[in-house]
Amino acid sequence: MSAVAVIATLKAKSGKEQQTQDVLLKVMKHSRNEEGCLHYNLHQEQDNPQTFMLYELWSGQESLDRHMDTAHYKAYRINIKPLIHDRHVHKWNQID
Repeated sequence: MSAVAVIATLKAKSGKEQQTQDVLLKVMKHSRNEEGCLHYNLHQEQDNPQTFMLYELWSGQESLDRHMDTAHYKAYRINIKPLIHDRHVHKWNQID
């Protein structure tokens, strides 16, 4: 089983940057304690503070699937929706 990386970019609505950051920090805090979570980091773009990036590394697809079924992940998806106007998620299988 290979590790799975997730790179998610989210663009906050104007004036919603702090609220977006707060929601992302909350899901990060809970996710870091999950079994199979190897890394979970939040970044903010230097030249565009409305853009956030989550970098996640999971021990495998099974761990990621369990993560997406947690109460805190489901709450995050509901709470983040009114704060952002763009979200892209890419999943990557680790080769080496």
